[in-house]
Amino acid sequence: MWEIVLEWCAEMFGATVRSKGGQLVVFCLGLFVLGLVFFVRWGVAGWALPAILIALSWAAARQVASARDAVWRAACLSVDDARQRPEEASTRILAPTTGSLCQLAHAIDEVRRGLYVAANERIVLIERRLLRPEELQLLDAVRAMISVGLGATARAAQQATLALPTGSDELDTCLGRTVVSEAWNDADRLTAIEAAWDRAGVSRGPLSRLRSLVRIRLDGAELDTMPTPEVRELSDEARAIGDDALAAELDARSRPAAYR
Repeated sequence: MWEIVLEWCAEMFGATVRSKGGQLVVFCLGLFVLGLVFFVRWGVAGWALPAILIALSWAAARQVASARDAVWRAACLSVDDARQRPEEASTRILAPTTGSLCQLAHAIDEVRRGLYVAANERIVLIERRLLRPEELQLLDAVRAMISVGLGATARAAQQATLALPTGSDELDTCLGRTVVSEAWNDADRLTAIEAAWDRAGVSRGPLSRLRSLVRIRLDGAELDTMPTPEVRELSDEARAIGDDALAAELDARSRPAAYR
């Protein structure tokens, strides 16, 4: 019962997927009228109940916002950073959206630490309908990371196509390499991947490097126009996806002696 009330309060303040800003106006007007009635009867003390209800609603919205912050800290901060690891689950009453976000934060932390079985057990507790699009991408990324951890790379590549880019460099690196590696010998799939990342606005970070590597794979002439520092970075990516021959060529191209 209280979970539903908290969810409704968070919805009014626009903190959830199902924002109900119109109800907030009605709610505030109702509280104002209620406060006036109580004020006439009990004086200033009559405003106590409306103030408590407003504070409860704000706290519910803040609860969701804090859980959402925890999700992005779990995804983006280094695992060595004390702020990255989500706090242990609380016994206090949580709105459903807050609960799903807390579970997502823990699942992200677990896959980043290689705890794939624990993450797999946790994701069943997450309600997809309560997540924003970018949070759904993180959830899909968690599923893909679990598949990677279990050795199902082909399945992981399929799941990762829905998740990328996630906004987390570590997740993007691992899943991006998985996607490219699985499609490395299929020009049509590589073309589709490059086009999808172009539409997503990928222009920097690990996916940008992988996108450059894909362009080289599709057209070797791309390599002639790339600056030496970028070529040096791409050699590591080529080696990571298993093409040692291309990595060696990129290493050679990145050496100043190669141009003499």
